[in-house]
Amino acid sequence: MYKVDVVIVGLNDRTLELVELFRDQKVLVIDERNFSDTSAVLDFEDDLLFGIYQGSLEASMYQVDDYEQMKEFYQMITAMNYNNKQTNLKLISAQLERNKINVLKGRIKIKSNQLLNINYLSEDTEVSFDRLVLNTSYSEKKDDRNPFVFTLEEILATQLLPEEMIIEIKTMKDLEIAKMFSNFSTKVIGVMTKNVFTEIDHLMFRDSVRDAFDTDKFELIDKAQILKVEEHSSYGMLEIEKINDQIFPPKKEVIKESFTVLLKSYEHVANDFDLGLEKLEDYDSTEDLISFEDKLISQTIHLTPAYVHIQQKELSEDRVTLRINADELKYFSRIHETQGGLEVMINKNTLEIESAIIYCHESLVLRDIVRLIMEHQIPLSYFEETPIGVSSVMSIFVDIAHKYRMEVSNDNPNNNK
Repeated sequence: MYKVDVVIVGLNDRTLELVELFRDQKVLVIDERNFSDTSAVLDFEDDLLFGIYQGSLEASMYQVDDYEQMKEFYQMITAMNYNNKQTNLKLISAQLERNKINVLKGRIKIKSNQLLNINYLSEDTEVSFDRLVLNTSYSEKKDDRNPFVFTLEEILATQLLPEEMIIEIKTMKDLEIAKMFSNFSTKVIGVMTKNVFTEIDHLMFRDSVRDAFDTDKFELIDKAQILKVEEHSSYGMLEIEKINDQIFPPKKEVIKESFTVLLKSYEHVANDFDLGLEKLEDYDSTEDLISFEDKLISQTIHLTPAYVHIQQKELSEDRVTLRINADELKYFSRIHETQGGLEVMINKNTLEIESAIIYCHESLVLRDIVRLIMEHQIPLSYFEETPIGVSSVMSIFVDIAHKYRMEVSNDNPNNNK
């Protein structure tokens, strides 16, 4: 039997930070295996699917029509994503062991307020503890037992690329996923049950994002509602109600679509069930102990290109808004990447960027740069005074600084600020 002061249930990116909170106590970390191994496929953070999506962008550039060739590439990318996740967990586990923290893996069953059992490879280990911290990751919610209905975790874990699939779309994350599979040459039918494009604040960018889905690999059934999902011997059948707005007055129509793969809308839940938590008088969660508060609000939508909105939680009243097309920036003109653009809000008193909407080539790189600029409160005047060549992505901020000066000068010719 193990006797410890603190049990931390869950091995992930937060574990090392949690262990530091109890450095003077005896701690045991449990790499819990109560749930499907597919939960290790994904990270449920802002950059969900980042590695796989980047691979899909590379695949789409080649415009390969050979399904077998694309399937091999997809399998390689998903395997790499999974292996990277496992490698990261091994590194965390090794660091814990170097710090003299024991790590046990297995299925957990809480037996009483201060006692739990770990089962691994048919062997049981009992652990007594004074305090329990729930640090489990997340799993996708699934209620449907239809064999042709999948969660994202399940379909990625199979590493099989569907030739055709239907995806239920009611969040921007669903739209990301649909775009990713269509990049891998899968024929995707998106059933949009909620107009998710309204989540994009800027109307110009909203139209551009919508246009990105106008391809022969993607069919969008808009203003739809899923009425029924049926299971047949070798396929499923979806009954969809949609609004036909091509006629006047618009009217509702019911259509049927057969499928072998239906991906339900992405929804995740915490893995905090089936452990026997009800037997504890009290326990802590990671959120109780570690602050997740960020001074910045950030939204990233992995499309082509990525759509990014990052801003301070509080905006000043005295600010200037600049809208700049990509073809107005020397860096993008030089490399012939002129799709989209940026919108930035600049504090007139401090010359600091308070908000940025980015929808252009290298959006994710620019997002990380803007985050650093905002976190370190670097004013635009810095870029005016620093020599930066047009071959550097940082030259974009030199152009923004110059355009800001022109905007302010036009508003107030006497302003020499």
